[in-house]
Amino acid sequence: MAYLSEKVAYLKGLAEGMKLDDTKNEGKMLLKIIDVLDEIAATVEELDEEVLDNTERIEEVEDCLDDVCEDLYDDECDGCTGCDGDEDEDFDEEEEDMEFYEVECPSCKEKVYFDEDMINDEVLICPNCNEKIEIEFEEGEE
Repeated sequence: MAYLSEKVAYLKGLAEGMKLDDTKNEGKMLLKIIDVLDEIAATVEELDEEVLDNTERIEEVEDCLDDVCEDLYDDECDGCTGCDGDEDEDFDEEEEDMEFYEVECPSCKEKVYFDEDMINDEVLICPNCNEKIEIEFEEGEE
């Protein structure tokens, strides 16, 4: 937007060529308007540079994000050590069937989740407040 500064410079030249009288109200006002326009043009140029810088930065971040997404969501396994080649099957089938139970801690009133094995241990500790949680089972629940 350098053209704004050029236009303001042209207006300044016109004002000097017209020999505006800064002792008269009209002359004072026109010269002040030209000064304000000069400041506005400088600010617009600075903002333009910042927008260009930010656009470049955003493009860099987008490129990095694309790389991360590609790495994260890539469905093909690169044959890493200890891997059977199928990334989706790396967890045990048991874990898929495991049920979790929601329990409200009587001390902190937070909802916490425990699996069957943890509940069968009979001693449950709230991970939020570290208080012991006692569970009473209704008939047919356990």
